Amino acid sequence: MRALSDATNLIDATIDVSTIDVSTIDVSTIDASTLDGPTTEPVAQDASTPRCTSGQTLCNGACVDLRNDSAHCGACGVACALPRATARCFAGQCEIARCETGFGDCDSQASNGCEVSFTTNAAHCGGCGRGCGFVNGGSRCVDAGCVMTSCTAALGDCDGDQANGCEITLRSNLHCGACGNACDLAHATAQCPSGLCEVVRCDLGFANCDGRDLTGCEADLATNPAHCGACGTACASHEVCVRGRCASPF
Repeated sequence: MRALSDATNLIDATIDVSTIDVSTIDVSTIDASTLDGPTTEPVAQDASTPRCTSGQTLCNGACVDLRNDSAHCGACGVACALPRATARCFAGQCEIARCETGFGDCDSQASNGCEVSFTTNAAHCGGCGRGCGFVNGGSRCVDAGCVMTSCTAALGDCDGDQANGCEITLRSNLHCGACGNACDLAHATAQCPSGLCEVVRCDLGFANCDGRDLTGCEADLATNPAHCGACGTACASHEVCVRGRCASPF
């Protein structure tokens, strides 16, 4: 037996392995169980680590779908949280599911959430795109409703209907400087060219002797002893004015 072992060792020492044609070796006849070599032990699976299925990713010890998980949207730890909105994850992107009451997403940009207040925004009053605007008037949004706040100079909302805005000029004899303020002066023809009532001409026998438009043509030239027949023509203290002339009462 010792002689056989020595012979085998001698053969191994004298064989030049570089001359062996490995293509002639029939590997099917080799018993792999008799070969010496390194062995690989199976890697033990940590029982506490979940095995994620296809389409899922392990995030913080849990298997999640990054396409629709609001706490891990598109990547682990990326939570969906948008201003004044309930957010959700769709296709790995945060989007708005619904807005808080009274708010809207009018720019269609999910990143800033529901950015518009429907109760105060004059461009989106009560809903996206519902702008406040009145003919010849200013406006604002109050409690989701448009309110007219002012009129353009020299115009007024005299019928109380916001729908037609500030519809009346305040330079007319019916509405002079303000709604319902008639331009009507005593004993005179009047006009309202600038929002103030002015005397155009006096009725026959009357004159605007105090120079004030508001009092109209206040002086009766036929009977006024201070302006008898004309402004400034005064009768003597013992005289009266009769038909525009100063005369003695006796």
